[in-house]
Amino acid sequence: RRTLFFSSEGQFLSSFQWKKDFERIYLATDSSCTVAEGIFSEEIPELWIKKIDFSGEELMTFGRFSFPELNTMRIEGGVARMAVPWSPASAFAGDRRRQWLYHCPGDKYLIEVYDRQGKLFRKIDRPYERVPVSDKDISEFRSRFADKPDSPVAKFYQRLEFPKVKTITNSMIVDSDGDLWVRTSEVKKEEEKEITAWDIFDTDGLYEARVWLDVIPSVFAGGKMYLTDEEEATGLRQVKRYRVIWKED
Repeated sequence: RRTLFFSSEGQFLSSFQWKKDFERIYLATDSSCTVAEGIFSEEIPELWIKKIDFSGEELMTFGRFSFPELNTMRIEGGVARMAVPWSPASAFAGDRRRQWLYHCPGDKYLIEVYDRQGKLFRKIDRPYERVPVSDKDISEFRSRFADKPDSPVAKFYQRLEFPKVKTITNSMIVDSDGDLWVRTSEVKKEEEKEITAWDIFDTDGLYEARVWLDVIPSVFAGGKMYLTDEEEATGLRQVKRYRVIWKED
């Protein structure tokens, strides 16, 4: 519940204590942050996107959005809510330079764009056929719990009814040129690697390109792409940097 600020040279500048727990920070300025706040109750859980100052006071709300579908599982001592894999849910990305917020609801290929005042000013609609959830997908997911087949979680997912189609995206990011990258659910094999299709839109909302990547970018800066990765043998986390080079077909 705390955010700390450092200079680019690593010098500590200031620290702020949050009044609530927040899911994620999507945008930040010198005086405010745009954050996700999850509200869990006996009713349907809610996901609110809000702009708050560094004392935790709410300045503005973008509105209420959707979590993945949750099912209740009874466990010893109470109940737990488990997310249903591939169920549609709101995905977000922030454009730091323009202070825009992008939102995709997940059940249709529709990108909403909000300005810094929280006003919805653009919708990007792309014809798209959603990807089916295959028997192989379900089998591979359930195999994660094969080492503990009698655990409550394993039993829960063994009897769970999975969605017929996958969410449009669970990951979006804005690059250093302001282009929006949307990670789809389309996957294929290439040279023994599993690669995923990303759709790219420019700052006017026009479709620019599709690229296939075997990684998920964490941030773009200075024309380069950065991501965190974990070495399978050692478990050590590392930061990798890639050059981004565009070529005409």
